[in-house]
Amino acid sequence: MELKHKLEKIFNDDYPGTERFIADVIEPIFGNEIENIDEDLAEREMYAEKAKKAGIKHIIYIGDLTEKNYNADNIALLDVTLDDSKNIERSRVNIQQLIRSIMDYRQHLMIVFHYEDVKDKQWRFSYAYKGDSLKDTTSAKRYTYVFGKGYRGRTAAERFQVLAKSQRNNEDFEKAFSVAALSDEFFDKYRAY
Repeated sequence: MELKHKLEKIFNDDYPGTERFIADVIEPIFGNEIENIDEDLAEREMYAEKAKKAGIKHIIYIGDLTEKNYNADNIALLDVTLDDSKNIERSRVNIQQLIRSIMDYRQHLMIVFHYEDVKDKQWRFSYAYKGDSLKDTTSAKRYTYVFGKGYRGRTAAERFQVLAKSQRNNEDFEKAFSVAALSDEFFDKYRAY
């Protein structure tokens, strides 16, 4: 099955779990070279209070993608479990503050957000990036897609496929997930008709 269709199927269903997400989404693009860390950042003193305020139970730092599979800077993979009683939309500001503090030490983050009970609940994928300059550090960019039953994962699947076909350098990541790039592509196709 073509990567795009396989991803759409995954994105249009309940969160498949960390292992399957890595095997079916991350590995087809980056290979299986992940430097495993497997640490719950929500247990670190520097993140614990912010995680609690955001309704986050766990922030599993899965690991880092190894550089031989891409040409970009450090890419960390995080799996975030939200408390079932919390609404992700109402916790968005607190979640953003927590992600910013995690980004103090990382340039790229790929984050999956899901609830403890994943059945019939939306889940999200976010890609966050900050540049090298001080200005870029304070204004990290984040692109988020909502998945699950009743949500269409076509756009995200297309963006992942764009990334898979690229050299996967810093610019390719931003281009793949950027809303502006998506809009430009849409209007270019629209004008072609």
